[in-house]
Order: sequence, then structure tokens, then C-alpha cells
Amino acid sequence: MKAAILQRYVLRALALNWLLLFFGLMLIMTIAQVPNILGRATEHELAPHLVLEVLLLMVVANAPIVILLTQLLAVVVTIGQMTHDSELIAMRSAGFSPLRLLAVVGVFSVPLVASLTVITHDLAPRAYCEAVLARADAARNILSARVRPGVFVPLGDRGTLFARQVAPDGELHTVFVAFDHQGLSGILTADRGRIRVDSNGERFFLALFDGEYHEGITGERRFRVIRFRELTRPILFPLEARACVRPDTRSTTALLATSSGRSIAELNLRFAHTILAIVFVLVGVPLSLARPRTGAYSRVPMAILMFALATFGIQGLANWSGRAPALGTIILWTFMAAAIVATLLWFIAVQRGSLRWRGRG
Repeated sequence: MKAAILQRYVLRALALNWLLLFFGLMLIMTIAQVPNILGRATEHELAPHLVLEVLLLMVVANAPIVILLTQLLAVVVTIGQMTHDSELIAMRSAGFSPLRLLAVVGVFSVPLVASLTVITHDLAPRAYCEAVLARADAARNILSARVRPGVFVPLGDRGTLFARQVAPDGELHTVFVAFDHQGLSGILTADRGRIRVDSNGERFFLALFDGEYHEGITGERRFRVIRFRELTRPILFPLEARACVRPDTRSTTALLATSSGRSIAELNLRFAHTILAIVFVLVGVPLSLARPRTGAYSRVPMAILMFALATFGIQGLANWSGRAPALGTIILWTFMAAAIVATLLWFIAVQRGSLRWRGRG
């Protein structure tokens, strides 16, 4: 009966601290995203009415890393407060061992690990994909509408359009276009121009009249100048304008069907984050246990340092596995296995120390 009451007490404290940490950190990260998203809207890379939608999508995309951090911090803060208030000594005298404490932390972490798995492998990539497509759609909307005079407008992939005047029928006057593609830089100037779109609205073309085309490689003296009466060029959008092709915008199910280096790196990163959440369940208890009357938050800096080293290390090894799939993957999962073994040994040492301490009492 005593154990059940203590378990509910610890579980309630863990849940409350996690909620405070999670929503506080998510609020900070959301506010930090606002200037970047508003800047893209100002530069016409994002439609104004999509600002809130993209902001919410980016919150979902960043949720996995927040869940990982707050899971560890909730355990460290909760047990640290109990140690500081000498509650843990009273709980130990009632037979509440570190093993029981680990069981409560495990129950607390089950929904977090499950949520992390679903978000990491499906919801976060989907949200990031929707954010990328929203940005691409904004560029399309800019070209579908009438270009404003005196405003530099992005043209798909690494291109810029400028028109000094725009007639009511959409014709551009005194046109300047700059682009950079595969190391080749080009500048187009023309007296007149128009933006044309095909019947299904998927492809855009820039038609220029009575102008010059300057082309060359930056830093070299060789270049060519072509004068033309009429020139029509397609406006090339990134592939993400039509579909999400980057690994971080695709679900784990879709990535498993591919074998490219970048896909392997992304898969390793996602599965490693899921396993890292389990490691944090094991490491939270021994990391949090301290002497009575110590500061309630004395172990928080160590927890943040451990989180940073683990996440950055996994990120680096996952990126390496994209360049050397076989060796990088082996080293990454060897690192994860060593972390689990080391954590288990640490917890066993703490448990044995607790038993000896109770025996001396």
C-alpha cells in the first residue's frame, strides 16, 4: 500500500514537471522561429496567410528533440527536488529502492517514447514536408500574381527578377534578371518582358524582348554577350516544389524503400533518437541521485551536457554513415550499445550502494 502511494506521488511529480518543461521550451522555440518565418514572408518566400501554418508545422518538426530533452530534465528535476527535501531518504526507509524508482520512471516514459517514435518517424517529416511545399507554393503565387515594380522577386532556384515598371496588363518594362546555376553566372537585361504559365499552372516561363544576355564564370575573364530580339527561358523551381524528395521530409516507411547514403543517414538518426529516449530512462535515476540537502537543480547542468554530447555525437555519426554507410552504421550502433551497457552498469552500482546503505541503517 505504501509503495503504491509513493509510486503515484512520484509519477504525478514527474508528469507535472515534464508538462511545465515541455510547454515552456516549446514556447521558447516557437518564439525563436517567428523572426525567421516573418523574414521569409517579407522576402516573398512565404505567403503572408501561411505564416501561422508554417510556424505550427515547424513546431511539430522540432518536437522530437524537445521531447528528448524534457524527458531527461523532468527526471533530474523531480528526483533532485526530492533529494533536496530529504523525501528520498524517507522513501528509502519505507522500502522504495532505486529499482522501484526506475520502474516509475519507466512507466512515466512509456507514452513519451511512444509519442517520440510516432512523431520522429512520421509526423515530423510530414510537417517539414508541408512547410517546404508551402514555401514553394508561395513562390508560385508570386509569379501567378502581377509582379510589383521595383521589387526583387526570387525566381525558383537561385534566380532573381527585377522590373522597373509593370503595365496594367502584366507586361514588364526595363527588366533585369540574374541567376547562378552550376557555377555559371548570367545576367539578362531587356526592354520588355512577360511571365507566362502553362495551362495546368505547373511550369513558368520568362519571355524577354530586345535585350542582352551576359554569361560567364565568376572570377574568370572569359564571358559571352548575346543580343536578342526575343528569348524565352523556363523558371526552374527546386524539386521540393512538386514533391518532397529530401530524406528529412519523407516518412521512415518511404526511406526504407531506398538505399541512398542520405536516406541511410536519416534512418540511423531517427532510430538512434528513439533508442536514446530509452537510454535516458536508464540514466535518469543514477544521474539524479545525490546527497541529501544538495541543490534541487545541481544535476541539471550535467544532464544538459550529457544530452548535448549524446545528440551531437549521434548527429555526427549519422551524417558520417551517409558517406560510409556500412562502417558509419556499425560505429553508430556500437556507440549506442556501449551507452546502454554503461548506463546499466551505472544503475547496478547505484542499486548495490543503496542496498548496502539500507543494511547499515
